[in-house]
This record gives sequence, structure tokens and C-alpha cells, in this order.
Amino acid sequence: MKTNTLFRSILLSSSLCVAAFASAASVITIPNGTGTIDAAGDPANTVINYTVTGPAYTVTPTITVGGGTITEQLGHEATFASEARMRISLASNPAVFADFQMSTIGGYTGTLALNAGQNIAAINNAGFVGSTLNPGDVLRIEFFESFQDGAAGEAESIFDGASFTLGTVIPPPTATFDFGTVSSTVSDTRTYGPGEIKWFKFTLASEVGATTLLEINTDLTTAFGAGNDTEIGLYANDGTLIANDDDSGVNGLQSLIARGGSNAPALPAGTYWVAVGGFNTTFAGAWNVTSTSVETGDIVLELRFTPVEPPAPPTVVRDFGTVNANVSDTRNYATAEVKWYKFTLASAITAADFFEINTRQTTGFLGGAFGDNDTEIGLYSDAGALLFTNDDEDFGANILTSVLGFGTAGANGELAAGTYYVAVGGFNMVFNGGWNVVSTSTGSGDIVLELRFSGGGGGGNDVTGTVTLSDLSNDPAGEVIQWEVRDAFNTAVDSGTATLGAGGTYGFDTTVSGFGFTVWIKGATWLGKSTFGVDLSAPAVVNVTLINGDVDGDNEVGGSDLSILSGAFLSVDGDPNYVAGADLDQDGEVGSNDLSILSGNFLLTGD
Repeated sequence: MKTNTLFRSILLSSSLCVAAFASAASVITIPNGTGTIDAAGDPANTVINYTVTGPAYTVTPTITVGGGTITEQLGHEATFASEARMRISLASNPAVFADFQMSTIGGYTGTLALNAGQNIAAINNAGFVGSTLNPGDVLRIEFFESFQDGAAGEAESIFDGASFTLGTVIPPPTATFDFGTVSSTVSDTRTYGPGEIKWFKFTLASEVGATTLLEINTDLTTAFGAGNDTEIGLYANDGTLIANDDDSGVNGLQSLIARGGSNAPALPAGTYWVAVGGFNTTFAGAWNVTSTSVETGDIVLELRFTPVEPPAPPTVVRDFGTVNANVSDTRNYATAEVKWYKFTLASAITAADFFEINTRQTTGFLGGAFGDNDTEIGLYSDAGALLFTNDDEDFGANILTSVLGFGTAGANGELAAGTYYVAVGGFNMVFNGGWNVVSTSTGSGDIVLELRFSGGGGGGNDVTGTVTLSDLSNDPAGEVIQWEVRDAFNTAVDSGTATLGAGGTYGFDTTVSGFGFTVWIKGATWLGKSTFGVDLSAPAVVNVTLINGDVDGDNEVGGSDLSILSGAFLSVDGDPNYVAGADLDQDGEVGSNDLSILSGNFLLTGD
């Protein structure tokens, strides 16, 4: 799927709710008129913080819809209700979040009633689920669309009378049979009536991974209806849907879910559930399974274990070794070619660090299906487990290169110390476990893979560059500049000062991350200058040239500046009437050159 787009965040109110299966929960009301707008991180989107009132509770993988409606907006008839997503995180660490979709309905027209009482499971969890919320914790709640169907800045859908409950705990189903702890092939046969679902439970004492193949199947079924047409769903112990299958079994109608070996991802140790029924069965999160099957008879559920040889690691075109600074590599790719890279992290990438894997510098990979420089990347563990993939950084903005961000760099959370492999190629790529990657890309040419690294907890994304201070007689080293990061409404969302190095070089950290920000820089006697459209989802470079003449520091060159300079005219450093700010060229005296600078820029104002 191509890239996501954001929903406008909302003003929230909350009340405490004691649920039947939860010690606490938060009921959150969506104000009428809240609508979907633009892409993730777009400064036009409003982010509202909500303070947890208590008592403490655990973030569950489920929210419960309280009702309301969602109305499609004119001009956005391609909108899907299922594209309406909600992102919840701690305000102190937005990179760790859970995403929920407010409806599972596809294409719709007009107004859609949200199903009150429907349990929606997290569809993307970067570690937020399972954390504990304490009174006083501040939540960041943001609405977005998974795909932008219309022009930027226009609402695609509008919510009215809608609410949801955060912290809902849904009890597990009653197990028809508990296999217990399994490490060898086992099976169970049960008789099913029309539309009946049965649940089975099993426990893994250790991970099913590179050396073990687990196949959950109904291949032994021979007496269910006319064609033994079954469906199965695999669930985690908290009710999260892991996978489901209809017809991957032996005869094309029986069912199969495989994990381990080359099947990604691995299945960790723990307790799991399998829902079994006939065709047609619908699987959703929070144990939500329904069937309209008309068939009856016996279905055999089998858990089949097979030892396998672990796959061999791929041959890499470059091993970056231990990465502790920015590195990159450029390679030429033929049509449908996949290349592998390897790198090692000596220590974990935490929430305070910046680490990014990208193909952003690619300019010579031509002829892709969606345009030039259309790449994909996949990150694998040193055991061949597929960890993360990315197609496009921002498809809506026609940024077809790829990026995976960790820590402050993006939404993929933290990354443990260890050795990793990166698969790189053009669109379209299919990533499987066991380092199994297939490309059908029609593009060819050079792809640049870059690893960007900044450890140590700077608190945000670095901005660096060079400030040229016009009409200055000396090297600018030691000059202090003011800086601000501004959003789309020109509101400062972060600010500070930085001291210039030799030649005017500088750097600062910002807590802001995302696209489309403005970086404003001002010197002591130099007018402020704005650089628009800065991408702060990664370390950015901003170079500016500043205009001199602002003697009083009010960001304009006017009568007040001329008055101060006139009072200090012909003075030198040490004289009683010498004013350092009036010495615009910093040559130690206030003279004709300073007057010329001010006169030449008279009545100019800064950004």
C-alpha cells in the first residue's frame, strides 16, 4: 500500500469509566465537526494533549466505539471509512504509539453510522500497547487517514456524536479444546453446525522461528460439507488478530497458517488462540469472529511441527560494520534486482536517539511503475526475521524514496543492539521471512542507501548549516544567533539560541519532527530570515544569508537604528558613547561604513 495521510487532531474531553473487565478506562468524546485533513506530521494538523485522570490502567490492544457518525465530504467520494485512523501515544514520546481504525467499512457514500459497542483492535502498535497510564500522564491523540484521496487542506470525512473508550479489556472466548504446551504435531476433531465458530488454545514454550516450522491447518478435514471449505484465524492472547486464512490448505479449500522457517514473522513463546469455522468467516480484532457458513460436519484442526534448517544469510554488497555516524553507499540496480546490506549497532537506539535508514538521496533510479526513484527497503534481524518495511516516504507528495526511522527519527520505536540486514530494490517488492525477498520492479539505475545516526539523546532532530552575516569584517565565530521552528500558521513551536563556529557554521536540536516546518534565524544586528518547507523528519541542513543594520534588535532597519548610530558616530571601542550594536561591521569604531550599511538597508524588515 502507498503512503498514509493524517487526520486533523481534536479537542478531547474525558470521563472515568469502570468496565466489567478493566480496572479503569477513559471515555473520550470526539467534538462534532472533527474532520480528516492532511498527511502525518503536517503542521496544519492540530494535536491536543489529554491528561489521564486515574486510576492507573494498562493500554489494551482494543478500543470500544461509543457510536456516532462519519460523513463523507463532497469531492472525496473515493474515501473509505476504514481509512479513518486514530493514533494514541504519550505526548512525551510520540514515536511510540498505537493506531486504530474507527470503522472497518470500505467505500461508502453519505453518512455512515459507527457501530456502538464495536471493539476495534490496534492495527499498528509501536510499543504503546501494554504500557501503564498513570494519573497525570499526558496523551497525544491524533486522527488521520491511511490514504489521502483529495487535495491537501480539505476534509475528507467529518465525525459527529462519536466517542470511544481507551483501556477496554475484552475477555477471551471459551476454548473448545486447550492443546496445552505443544512442541510436536497434535490434532483435534470437532463437529460444526451452520455458522458455528469454535476456539482452540495452545501454548509455545519457546519461539517458533528459523529452525521450527509450525503449520496450523485443516488439511485432515474430509467430512465438512460438500468441499471441506474451512477458514481459520490465529489470535494473540490479548485478542489481537495475527493472521487468518481461507484456502491455502492442501486441496485449495482447506486452510493453512504457517510460522517459522521462511514464514515471517516468527511466533514468540506464549499462549495463542485459533478460531475455526466454515466459509464465509470474517475475522477482526478483539476476538471478533463471525461466520455465515451454511455447511455442517467435522473439521480437523492440526498443529503440525516440522524441524527445518535455518536459511543462510544473504550475500551483502556492503557491510557497513558498526555504525556510529552517517554512512551511505551507491549501487547500480538492474530490473527486478535486490541488493543486501549489513550493519551493526553497538548499543540500542532509544527514544532519545536518532537512527534512520533511507534512499532519500536517490536520483538516478529510473522507470518505476509510479515514477522515477520509486524504491523499497526491508529491515531484517541477523536470524532472518522480517522486522520493518517501507515503500514510499510520502506517496501523496510524490516522494517515492523510502525511509525507516527509529528513536526520534520516526514511528518504528526503539531498535536493539545487534546486527541487521537491509534489502533494497525498486517497487514492487515482496518481503518474506528468512531473507526471502522478491522484486518485480521495472526500474533500473543507481539507488543510494543511507544510514543516518545521531546517538546521545539530543531530544530531537538536528538542524545544521551555515549562517552568512553580511557586511561583517571578521570571521563570525562566536556570534550568537536566535532560532525558531514555526508551524504552518507561523507559530513558533520551538526556539533557542546557537553560537556560530568558524565560517558561520551552527547546529541545534529541536523536539519538533515532521514535514513542512519553517526555520527562522536572526543575528544580533541582522534581520531575521525564514527558510520554508523544512523536512524535520530527519536531520536538516538550513543555510541562510542575513542582512545587517538592525542596531536595536527589533528586526527592522529604521529611524531608531539611525538615531542610535548617529549618537555613537565617530566613537571607538572604549569611548563613553560607543555602542557595540552600532558598530555594524565590528571593526571597533562607528563610522562611515556602518552608516553606509544602515543606509543601504534602511526601511527593510526581517521575516
